[in-house]
Amino acid sequence: MTSAGNTPLRDAVFIQRLNRFVARVTLDGTICSVRVPNTGRLAELLLPGKQVVLVPSPGKYPYKIQYVIFNGRPVLIDSIMSNAVFRDCVVSGVMPGFEDFEIVRREPSVGNHRFDYAVRHDGRDFFVEIKSCTLAWNSVASFPDAVSARAAEHIRVLAETKRGIIVFMLLHEGLDLFVPNYHTDFAFYETLRHHKNDIEMRAYSARYDRDYRIAGMVPVRIEIPDVEPRGVYVLVLRAGSDADLSIGGLGAMKFSKGYYIYVGSGMNNLFKRIEYHRRKRKEPHWHIDYLSGRFPVAAALPIVTKEKLECGLARSVGALGYRCIEKFGSSDCSCPGHLFFGETNPLHDERFIGMIYEYRYGGMTRQYGGN
Repeated sequence: MTSAGNTPLRDAVFIQRLNRFVARVTLDGTICSVRVPNTGRLAELLLPGKQVVLVPSPGKYPYKIQYVIFNGRPVLIDSIMSNAVFRDCVVSGVMPGFEDFEIVRREPSVGNHRFDYAVRHDGRDFFVEIKSCTLAWNSVASFPDAVSARAAEHIRVLAETKRGIIVFMLLHEGLDLFVPNYHTDFAFYETLRHHKNDIEMRAYSARYDRDYRIAGMVPVRIEIPDVEPRGVYVLVLRAGSDADLSIGGLGAMKFSKGYYIYVGSGMNNLFKRIEYHRRKRKEPHWHIDYLSGRFPVAAALPIVTKEKLECGLARSVGALGYRCIEKFGSSDCSCPGHLFFGETNPLHDERFIGMIYEYRYGGMTRQYGGN
């Protein structure tokens, strides 16, 4: 099967991502830059101190990250390789549901769009679009891990062909359930839900051998829940310097250089609320408006839910050891505060990232059941 083959693998330790395409790692005691062959966020994977596996790469950087070791298991992050994995599994007859399919050609075009493969079954041709999925939590996989207008457009065009198959290649082992990531890309979720009867959807969890090669794919149940764009959210703001600010009814307050974590809710329209907070020019209404007008929003982390979890989420942030800014954002509840401070970036804190994903996906296997 495809993946490592005879390519030499090098273990390294992840340090930081410099941009979408380049990261720093420690390799044999030396810090070096390597290519990241995936434009997704990979927030739960590429954390400082994580073990990564490198392979040689042509071009400016001698290596690229091909795998991240997550919970002791490899996760292939090279998004381009998903197509080759699909092809090899179909040709080898180890792709359940595709045993009687024949690959006709690569990158067939429909108008101005190209899909990954044209396949033939029982004399009929179908278009296959493959989505590489690296996001998984507690046996639940989700796609995409960043907003992707292109992915939503692929769904629309695939549905128009009336002969479309979308394949979610879940690059973790042992997964039970796949759901579209409505927390991060609600537009993609809505598009997929709208066209769920117009295209065939399949999801597969990878099965690796000892050499990190993908030896086969295991079918995984797909669930598309009916959800509304409402819920709670976390904003991470970066203060590049100390500042004295006047915060509405709270008056003058001192803010130290570092990172601020704000917990809020948007039970009418979650994503419009977050969009409002991201604006630099706005008439302050909530406490956070005074802060977001001065400090940039480093990340907005929505959690789509019909439950009012704002206060519980604030308690969870505080339980991680972040210092509560008293009375900030909690004038309508009994919480000490909904703003927290830390000297280092919480987006690099495995406990913080884990908390967000637990709120998003923790109960899904209980709610929908596994295979």
